[in-house]
Amino acid sequence: MEDLLTENAVKLSKVSSELKMARSLVRLTDIQATLQEQKILFLRQQIKDLEASDTSAGLGIEPATA
Repeated sequence: MEDLLTENAVKLSKVSSELKMARSLVRLTDIQATLQEQKILFLRQQIKDLEASDTSAGLGIEPATA
């Protein structure tokens, strides 16, 4: 009986550890996805700013500074 309890405790501990690892991987993936989205948004803004700067330079207009 004691052996069965010990075996079940070990199995429960293993499952608990695996669940903890899976949650950590999900959090890591979410963080990486957020960082990727932020990079994309930043680069899109950089492109817009450069295009606006090019257009302003082509017209002889001084670009506005933020």
